[in-house]
Amino acid sequence: MERLVFQKKNFSPKGELSIYSHNLYIHEILNADKDFYLPFSIYQADNINFEEPLLSFQKKILRNLPFARRGFVFNDPELKKYYESVYWYMPDPSYSPAISKLHKSEQQWIEKWK
Repeated sequence: MERLVFQKKNFSPKGELSIYSHNLYIHEILNADKDFYLPFSIYQADNINFEEPLLSFQKKILRNLPFARRGFVFNDPELKKYYESVYWYMPDPSYSPAISKLHKSEQQWIEKWK
């Protein structure tokens, strides 16, 4: 069994720390009703083949992924419904989105899916 240990006093991550373990079996069960694969984070995108053309709503979902990962509460009814159906989404009413506060790779991700 592999183990990861991180120790730091007074640590407040600002997007620079990502830890993820992909379980394909769980992914298939939880996303069986989805019409396309939504990565857990933008950092998995290199391993995913998105077939073009994507529907405009799919692009909207992908574009908003960095904000959803931080718990943004969406006003758009379609996005709200979609992200509330994703098992990892945890709404955080105190989160206020700002592209300038995102990591550069997340800013590029948003630009890619415009």
